[in-house]
Amino acid sequence: MSNGIYATGGRAVYGLMTNRLVVDKPVTVQSVGGPGVTAIQGYLVPGTTNGDGAVRCVYLTNGAILSGFTLTAGATRTAGNATREQSGGGVWCESASALVTNCALTGNSAPNGGGACKGH
Repeated sequence: MSNGIYATGGRAVYGLMTNRLVVDKPVTVQSVGGPGVTAIQGYLVPGTTNGDGAVRCVYLTNGAILSGFTLTAGATRTAGNATREQSGGGVWCESASALVTNCALTGNSAPNGGGACKGH
């Protein structure tokens, strides 16, 4: 992905939890310039941070790799499945076979762990 801040769009994978970027195939998503110049920005609900309307930065499926991004301002819901919808405001990985490398996680929030859930 090219340098810049990715802060629009999104898609749900489980329930009502929206993810800014969904990587649902075992591919590598890599930035051009690295985490200093390429960010994926979620959405923190004003006044509460987490809740309906929050947007997680990234969902990664089994075998997917994310490399060279800053994941910032990601948040999750406060209702729904405790693991799938209330964990990993920065990144939620389907299993330990998903890999996050050369990434900075900052300012993310979730009731059950704000930065990352699962993954390697």
